[in-house]
Amino acid sequence: MQNVAVIMEQVREHGITLKLVENKIQYFPKSAMPTDLVECIRERKAEIIECLRQENRFSNQIPTPEQIAGVLSELRKYLSPNLQKLDDEKLLALVNWNYMLAWNRMKPQIGRGSEK
Repeated sequence: MQNVAVIMEQVREHGITLKLVENKIQYFPKSAMPTDLVECIRERKAEIIECLRQENRFSNQIPTPEQIAGVLSELRKYLSPNLQKLDDEKLLALVNWNYMLAWNRMKPQIGRGSEK
């Protein structure tokens, strides 16, 4: 019996999309699904359903390109003229980089807080 991560990867490799509809797993294109993979999905159905639920929760939290552009546009008002000239992709990379740096600085403090 394969683990769920391996099954999900095989599904993607075959170009198949899994969808959760009313607690049932649907997939398309049906013609691309090998019989042995269908059997693997049946064997791990409950775990795959939970995996799809998790993916749905996270996909609802991913901002649209329009939302990202709006936030970057608002942010530009507070930046230096040189930073204002950055295209959206570079500005977003800079924001993400600074977020990661801030997170790395905070991790030790967060760890100490949980030990109290």
